[in-house]
Amino acid sequence: MKLNITLHQRFLWLIFFNKGDLKLNSVKLAWSEDFSAWLIEFDAENSPAKTWVDYLYSHYTWPIIYWSVNSRRVIYYITNQQFELNRLGAGTSLSIKNCAICEKMIPFDSENNCLLCNKETKESLPTRHEINEIREFDLTISQGNFNPAIQKEKRRLLPIPLAAASARRVAFEKSYRNKVLSESLPEGKLLYRSALAFIQAWIALLPPDRTLVLDEITDALRKRYIHLDRLDRSELRSALALALSACYNKNHLIKIGKGKYLPVDD
Repeated sequence: MKLNITLHQRFLWLIFFNKGDLKLNSVKLAWSEDFSAWLIEFDAENSPAKTWVDYLYSHYTWPIIYWSVNSRRVIYYITNQQFELNRLGAGTSLSIKNCAICEKMIPFDSENNCLLCNKETKESLPTRHEINEIREFDLTISQGNFNPAIQKEKRRLLPIPLAAASARRVAFEKSYRNKVLSESLPEGKLLYRSALAFIQAWIALLPPDRTLVLDEITDALRKRYIHLDRLDRSELRSALALALSACYNKNHLIKIGKGKYLPVDD
């Protein structure tokens, strides 16, 4: 759901964010008791942390509200009803205006209902264990040195969307190629979004004169991450094949054989 806001409205909106800021390292994430929703501020439109949205969507039932600092007039709202756990939906447009009842600048839905005044009455919120787990995942993603065995094991346990966020983070910091990282992740199947994030990172990080081989990437990812290993191999391979094909069609790869590609340098 797309929300248009002014800079002044955004400042007022950040008051809600700062009240529940989790102060993480890899993503700017807050829990809002006012909206019973997650709030995320990304440092760019195509932030390396973008698949945090996928993680929150697939692991929790609360709505997600997010925006990027370089697009200050747009906020996105995902009503997380868990109807299709394997897909990330788009939603509908909302408007930001002053509510005569709560006297705040608040998102209104298409039926002109204030999001704050008309939120569900349930008082559920993330448990301390859930917040601590998010903090642990964030710490694993933000720590660059995975040589110690304990850190490798923590990385191995990352949920699939956060494993993708970790790969994107490394790629944005140490890439040989940057153009592929400018491609946004499309709406749709969560596994495909993560697969595309992995492939984009792989292309960005692959040293010169090295090839991308579908079967090798599939097996390497299954070995590295336990949740990918638990998937049927053919399901993961199919998602990665589609991601490679998408990058090939956008001229980031040269096909040299079945399931084999060379990256195109910037």
